[in-house]
Amino acid sequence: MSKPQIIYDDTGAPAFVVIPYAQFRDLAPVQAEAALSDEALFDLAMSEHRGPTVPHTVMVRLIGGENPIKVYREWRGLSQAELAAKAGVSTGYLSQVERSVRQLSRKTQAEVATVLGVLPDDLDAD
Repeated sequence: MSKPQIIYDDTGAPAFVVIPYAQFRDLAPVQAEAALSDEALFDLAMSEHRGPTVPHTVMVRLIGGENPIKVYREWRGLSQAELAAKAGVSTGYLSQVERSVRQLSRKTQAEVATVLGVLPDDLDAD
């Protein structure tokens, strides 16, 4: 971390201290965030995002109603066989899930989500 800079007044007494913004945020988080623009606050929230972020193209497909498992699988560059093997299910079962013929159990949904790097709730089709 950078060393604080002390600015002295005309009498030679310390008047101001300049510290790195990250350190200021640690010392006074409310005041630090109050000074940020809306855009900067958004960027800050995204950098501290509590869940995974996805590209806009993925979101468009999800909003359009495509099966989330298929969308995330393709985004991650996995074939059905690769995802099925990593999640411990059969390729046929995964194919049926992607076509909404079958549903994943909560346990399997969590396993698939882990492989895809998303939250289990992100795989809910409804």
